[in-house]
Parts: sequence; structure tokens; C-alpha cells
Amino acid sequence: MSDAKTGPDRFYFDIALSTSAVQLHGLLDTVDADRILFGSDYPYAPAFAIDALLQQKTPREFLVSLLKKHALMEILK
Repeated sequence: MSDAKTGPDRFYFDIALSTSAVQLHGLLDTVDADRILFGSDYPYAPAFAIDALLQQKTPREFLVSLLKKHALMEILK
């Protein structure tokens, strides 16, 4: 089991086209940020998709806003 916990530290992870804050936070919980890369899908990812992703809020801000939105919806029911 110890190999499973230390194994991810030997890899680099590309998050190009990964659009979920949950995915990124799960990865950050597993490996150091210096093991996370962005952009190796170019030119496979269309430029507009990359631009849209870069214009989004940071993943933590996105996650908090999403949680607040769903909490508000529950209150309004």
C-alpha cells in the first residue's frame, strides 16, 4: 500500500481540458502543485476552450461559489 501513496509523486499530471474544480482539488490533495502542468494538449484543444478556461475563477473560488449556489437553492425550496 505504501507504493500507492508514494507512486503519484513520480508522475507529472496534465490538466489541459480538465474543467472540474473537483478534479483539480483531488489532484492537489494527492500531489504537490509542482507536479501539475497545463497546456500539453495544444493544438488538440481549441484556442477558444483554453481561453475560456483561463478566464474562469480560480478553482477554489469556483467551488465555493458552486457550494453557495446550491446551499441557496436548498434554502429557497
